[in-house]
Amino acid sequence: MATILIVEDQPENQSLYADIVYRVQRELGLTIQLRSASDFENAQIALEHGLEETEEGPLLILLDMEIPFKGRKDKRAGYRLMQQYREHFVSSYWVPLTANIAWHEKDLSGETPLFDDLYKL
Repeated sequence: MATILIVEDQPENQSLYADIVYRVQRELGLTIQLRSASDFENAQIALEHGLEETEEGPLLILLDMEIPFKGRKDKRAGYRLMQQYREHFVSSYWVPLTANIAWHEKDLSGETPLFDDLYKL
């Protein structure tokens, strides 16, 4: 069974992504276990769960790149989270969910550009 993890803080977007996964599952006759997290901390819990239950390690991760961290939006939280997942789940695929990388870039003068971080992963 494949596990797909959706990390998204907006319930309407999380629901949309889940609907897409269920349609693919139905159309292709796959068995997919869907996990979701709405913030950095819950995504960490999903990571730990995947490490304990190896058959539940995610095959695909749909990751909102700007998720809440300690209750506040954080433009780098998604990148930090993906680095941790890539260390533990090397064979996982992931899709960064962000509306516009240029929008993220405008508030980061003097810091490493986020696009560079994404490209490194």
